[in-house]
Amino acid sequence: MIIKNEQVTLLSDAEIANQRLKIIVGFLDRLRRERDALLAQNKVLKSSNEGLERYSKVFHLDEEKEKENIALAAETAVEDIIGAQVASEFDSINDFSAPVSDTDLI
Repeated sequence: MIIKNEQVTLLSDAEIANQRLKIIVGFLDRLRRERDALLAQNKVLKSSNEGLERYSKVFHLDEEKEKENIALAAETAVEDIIGAQVASEFDSINDFSAPVSDTDLI
């Protein structure tokens, strides 16, 4: 029963059921919209997560490559130093004009 402007209106069972159905349909519509929004947000988050994973892999590879480059540079520097020392020794041995001291013979 609905009281409106001092009038009493009796609703039939069918009208009551129809109003309840409209409320339920509205509620379900709202739930569907919220679900769609959450699905869209989930899709964006998945895409973002995949991008972060790819970036992480690339960063990790870059980090590994940088470590390898540093090791290679250090190895090359050591080889260059040793090569320079050996070349210097050969130069002093092959340099016949260099004075020979007692310490050179030992």
